[in-house]
Amino acid sequence: MRRLAGSFVSFGLGLSAFCGPTFGADPAVPRQPDAVVIKTADQSVFALALRTTIAPSRLTHHIVLVDTSASQTGIYRTQTLQAVRELLATLPAGHSIQLMSADSQVRMLTENFVGPQSAEAGDAVGRLSKITPIGATDLATAVSAAVKAAGRPVSIAYVGDGMSTGDLLSGTDLSGRVQNMHQHQAAFHALLLGPQMDAHLPGVLANLTGGSSAQLTTETRTQQIGTFATGLQQAPVLVSNLRITSGAAELAVPQTVALRADRHTLVYGNGQISGRLAISGSVSGVTQSWVVEPQAIREGGAEIAALARKSLSTGGLNSPYIGLEGLGQASTDLQSLVSRSIETAQELHRSGRTQQALDVIAQARQLDAGNITLTSLAASMQDEGSTPADRLGPPQVDEGDALTRTETRSAIITQQTVQSVNAAIEEAKRVASEQPEYSVNLLKDVLE
Repeated sequence: MRRLAGSFVSFGLGLSAFCGPTFGADPAVPRQPDAVVIKTADQSVFALALRTTIAPSRLTHHIVLVDTSASQTGIYRTQTLQAVRELLATLPAGHSIQLMSADSQVRMLTENFVGPQSAEAGDAVGRLSKITPIGATDLATAVSAAVKAAGRPVSIAYVGDGMSTGDLLSGTDLSGRVQNMHQHQAAFHALLLGPQMDAHLPGVLANLTGGSSAQLTTETRTQQIGTFATGLQQAPVLVSNLRITSGAAELAVPQTVALRADRHTLVYGNGQISGRLAISGSVSGVTQSWVVEPQAIREGGAEIAALARKSLSTGGLNSPYIGLEGLGQASTDLQSLVSRSIETAQELHRSGRTQQALDVIAQARQLDAGNITLTSLAASMQDEGSTPADRLGPPQVDEGDALTRTETRSAIITQQTVQSVNAAIEEAKRVASEQPEYSVNLLKDVLE
């Protein structure tokens, strides 16, 4: 149940236990328009997916930042070293890399940038293999050290589990660090592997800086590393003053939005959208424009509302899912979390902890307020916990003769059904107007 608590917190929204960001579009899938809108049913909030049409510049310098914290032991240590070696072998010979490790401290394993297949790089990987995994990694500090070491446009290739001791998602700190990365033209990319992975922060950093993130799997490792290496070589396009120039809808975005040519970047906004939507921004002082045609405006599910609200509440910073494919993963993650919440609530209720079960349901309904199963489950538990005076109409079913008990039982079932339906209707009216905030400490208390 602690795992459920962690999922609630991060799917505020990001689902650290899930959150499967993606690189680019599948070549087998028809190419999507450069601008797409996915709105909620009530049109209160929406996601805007944008892709740049500007030819990207090439990046030839890469910092490979390897997690050597205590969690990276055994088979995961072996997989990490193997991934690093394959990555260096895949990069073009004319490129340069700087190898760094990060745990409780950050180490430079190469003095300067060296060729990815050079003897110096091989020696650095040897030194990396001799480091004893220890402590915990502060990812924010490690990334800042990488940016400082670069001194030029660079891609940062992080290999690790994504766990971090620092609270980089606090808002002000994240905004300042991302602005610094933009100023130094540094894009964050992540290959995630480990016994437990947190894809939330790597996804946020990749989204905000125009990078990529994926969970490395043994079956497709070589293909993933090849795609990853290709992505490292493409610089993002930085767009300032991104805004909607038609209608009443508004975007909540950082000062600068990093776009890529090989995938969409997700930003969020509020307000109703009807018909053609025009968007503009500035790239190096030159105005760039996008148009969302009516056929590119779609309707999404509960995941859009949850993601949009979290992003809007942080000025567009907290956005961990990457690309249109990421929205599909977000939908799957949310459905999984709601299903697990229902199972947990039922388990708590069976063990006599009904109030705790209702608290879990309340958290899940903040993510999927229109879920009838959650609404009905809450109504039935509330009925069981109420006193006779609180219940609707008829007396207890054990009162009176057999005929009376039968009639009473039927009336109670009918009234419970009506109550569940009415609760669902009221919940549907209330849906997207809320701004739910998630309390880590409260939920831990509920589930302990």
